[in-house]
Amino acid sequence: MNSSASAQDAPMTSQTVDGIDTKTALLHGGYHALAFGTDYARLHFENHTRPHSFENAPVDYDGSTHYFFIQSNALGYPHFPVFLDFYRRPAAPTVIIQKYWQPTTETDRERFVKDDEVKLEDTIFLRHEGVEGALGVTVEEAVHGEGTHLKGWKETANLGDKASAQIRLWFPECKPWRRQVQTRDQTSSKNPILLKGFVQHIGRSIEAYFEKNPALRSFSGEPLTSKELIILGAVHVSAGSWQPILAYDMRKIIEGGF
Repeated sequence: MNSSASAQDAPMTSQTVDGIDTKTALLHGGYHALAFGTDYARLHFENHTRPHSFENAPVDYDGSTHYFFIQSNALGYPHFPVFLDFYRRPAAPTVIIQKYWQPTTETDRERFVKDDEVKLEDTIFLRHEGVEGALGVTVEEAVHGEGTHLKGWKETANLGDKASAQIRLWFPECKPWRRQVQTRDQTSSKNPILLKGFVQHIGRSIEAYFEKNPALRSFSGEPLTSKELIILGAVHVSAGSWQPILAYDMRKIIEGGF
């Protein structure tokens, strides 16, 4: 699992986070909620835990690694722990708000999200080796394949069984955007790509988007480029579609006078 501790680890669990019950904390202080809002975070977790209802799912919190999860077999059938999200700590980068992408028609939602055969993978967070709670690479690092400090960098990325995927971005007051990437390598056996390859795809997609779409502005109102952004992870929003979670790289913004 690239996004969290091993699914078979035995975490130190808690039912509260900073004095708040875990599900409330997840839906207000987790990265999905910060990126897409509480309602769409809830929708994502509902999609992710199908066919079981997320509303009835018991959510636990591991205080040592700051992640939310569902215990083994808690959804009413045999399964490993289900990773949900990380809790944003005060010193973490500021998350950039996006609209949560979903197929536009009910027919497509049934086909690519709700169908019993569809399995949405755990969100892939880019976790730093040896620094618990630290996440992300800059877009520039991603494009150049500079991520050896990330856990699972040379491991297979859990992207589902499709040979290609859409990287999707959807910023407020902008049209949804996508770019298709290959999720199998160029060998004769067409093996799934490594996390390194997937992160490079995300970086190049963001770079391509910002070359033509100056969608974001800094706190002072100046337009931002892809160089001022950090990729924290990517959310499996539907079969074959992934949406990155992004944050501001305050180091670059301050250095650049933004």
